[in-house]
Amino acid sequence: MTSDELTRAIAFDAARQEKLYTRTQPFQGGRAFFHADFPDVYDLNYLQVEDLSSDLEASALAAEADRIQGGGGLKHRRAQVAEEATGLSLENGFRELAWEVERLLLMAHHREPDRHLSPGTATEIGLEEMKIARELSLRREPEKKSEDEIAQLTDTARLMQEAIGARFYATHASGEVASTCELYSDGSTAQIEAVITLEEHRNKGLGRAVVLAALDVALSEGHDFVFLIADDDDWPKELYTKLGFDPIGRGLFNFLRSPST
Repeated sequence: MTSDELTRAIAFDAARQEKLYTRTQPFQGGRAFFHADFPDVYDLNYLQVEDLSSDLEASALAAEADRIQGGGGLKHRRAQVAEEATGLSLENGFRELAWEVERLLLMAHHREPDRHLSPGTATEIGLEEMKIARELSLRREPEKKSEDEIAQLTDTARLMQEAIGARFYATHASGEVASTCELYSDGSTAQIEAVITLEEHRNKGLGRAVVLAALDVALSEGHDFVFLIADDDDWPKELYTKLGFDPIGRGLFNFLRSPST
């Protein structure tokens, strides 16, 4: 069951991402994806390793990123692998190159949450309110971003809505949006993504509230498979376990060299 679910989740995520690019470029072992309007958004500009049978090494993949992404005028370098064994085989090599390594845990909804919240704790919001919330969150992050980066990252909400029909859920506190998440769907599979809570509103159950709101909508609309993707090295995966999500595999790895590295 878990293996089938992992395959389904990775396929859904890949199909979603295929709709988000303006250009692709092949390289030995995979394809590079670009979006001309969002050059500073790492998730929209990266190398995807597709030939999992090759003996690709981290140094060779990093060189391809320099050639392709550098040649395309990008400031960052990013590669993604959608298979655990290959990701693990590249991990140490990228760490030696001083790249950041992100191991992603895919989790599927299997159980009732440990507790339910009162109806209306979180609600669906529109695009403009989501963009306001996204910008506010970006400006309060400790790592400072340029105005161009903030504008692009904020506008990804519009791209997600236009390209894949993303829906947005939020809680409010102190007169502002305090936490948000996005919901993607193809009618039978749903993905909950981009769960964000402003730092001053954390530890109040607001992240829990937006995830449960999106989950309730997905289940009420008849989706038979709901999943999310969590950082395997961070604490939110423990929250998602309490909400009824179980690990189904570590099938995604991201390797990043940011402009500041």
